[in-house]
Parts: sequence; structure tokens; C-alpha cells
Amino acid sequence: MLSIVNHLSGLNHRIGRQTVYHVLSELMLTIMFVQANKQKRGDIFKRAESYVKEYRDAEREKIRLSRLAKQEGSFYVPAEAKLAFVVRIKGLVTSSHTFTVW
Repeated sequence: MLSIVNHLSGLNHRIGRQTVYHVLSELMLTIMFVQANKQKRGDIFKRAESYVKEYRDAEREKIRLSRLAKQEGSFYVPAEAKLAFVVRIKGLVTSSHTFTVW
């Protein structure tokens, strides 16, 4: 970066001092933006690593439980995903309030 500053300061007499300051400020903003993005990418990568570790641990736990069940002569039934079944009846909102429920 120092070479860029020296190069730009040598251009003072040709392009004007304000332009050099503008270029330097833009350069500093770009450097700060790149550093912030680098930090953000590092944080995202660490979070992704923790998710991978969590899934690996869960997979190892399934394997451990199935081996333990096999040793005891029983069976291991893996857990199934929880399921919510939601039904929206469209006509109830628009119907009158005086209807009879059988």
C-alpha cells in the first residue's frame, strides 16, 4: 500500500491534491470492506464447521446405539422426523357467525 501512496503523491502536481485524497479514501474504504468480508467469511465457516460436527456426532450416536442393540440381541429403531399436518378450512372465515355445529 505504501508504494501506491508514494505513486499517488508523485501525481500531486498533475492531478491535484483533492483527487489524490479522494483516491486514497476510496482505497482505504475498499481495504476496510475487504477486511470486514474476510472476518465475516471466517465466522460463517466456523458456524458451518460446528454444524458439520453436530451432524457427525449424531451419525456416530446412531451407529453406537445400533451396535449396542445388536450386542444385547435387540433391535435399534431410528427416530423418525416429527411431522405436523395442518389443514386450513377456507370457508370458515367468510361464513356468518350464526351457524350450527352438529
